[in-house]
Amino acid sequence: MAVLEPRGALVVIEGGRLAGILSERDCVRKVELQGRTAANTRVRDIMTTKVLAVQPEQSAEDCRKIMGTARIRHLPVVEDGRAIARDRGRRRLGMATRAHHREPRDRATENELKFQLAGLADHARLVEALQALGATREGAYDEENFRFEGPGKTTRRATLRLRVFGGGPRGVLTAKGPARFQGGVKIREETEVEVADSRAMLDILALLGFRTFVVYRKHRVHWSLRDVIVTLDRLEFGYFAEVEGPLAVIPDVARSLGLDPATALRDSYSVLARKYLSKKQARRHAQAAADATGLKDPG
Repeated sequence: MAVLEPRGALVVIEGGRLAGILSERDCVRKVELQGRTAANTRVRDIMTTKVLAVQPEQSAEDCRKIMGTARIRHLPVVEDGRAIARDRGRRRLGMATRAHHREPRDRATENELKFQLAGLADHARLVEALQALGATREGAYDEENFRFEGPGKTTRRATLRLRVFGGGPRGVLTAKGPARFQGGVKIREETEVEVADSRAMLDILALLGFRTFVVYRKHRVHWSLRDVIVTLDRLEFGYFAEVEGPLAVIPDVARSLGLDPATALRDSYSVLARKYLSKKQARRHAQAAADATGLKDPG
């Protein structure tokens, strides 16, 4: 098995034929976010094997339509089932890549169902259901989340957040577009980039005029079930489960786990965290007022 390196993706070749493709997004989602280490993770375990490709004689317009419809960033060029490569100091695979100014519909899309659970017993029940369906436990990790508000209209329709793993310094900066809903599924455009020094990124965002909207922590356990990722989350304000993957698939996966898509939450974790903190502060103020009244009570 060989790995060729076009810009933004690694192409995996086995027996002279295209075996898969490994993108930066795969590395972030399937290594960093699943608590793996790069040194101990095999390419075949995280690469995408269902790869769309084009023939050399196809037009650039064909490529644009395929990438737009499939919402992919890279499109290998193959001939007679074999990847086309040429030597320029090192082998490079022929790739049809998007223009720098790509249309919004070509960005990655997050399809998600989020459920609030009653407690730890529900997590245990879901683990049993996942195991019965043949799901694989990919890993667990702690995550600190910073949600930002930008200057002016910068984040009025988009959200920006930094996720820091295991206390740092590594993390992921994520920008998400406005949400829409289809059958209970939340659909958003999403762009992610790995950050080597999350504290430096916090300083950069502050210098650019972004302020922290809310900070919350969660413990995540990742499970994979074919093309679907199921995460079991524990936060200060409750227990949750998320089902993420292809739009046509995740409602059925949720039902197979005993979760009704009609009851999925619409709020993000950052909104739920803000609501929880507001209620917590209101209770503190009420308790302080009650204590003050008690001190003044001559009885």
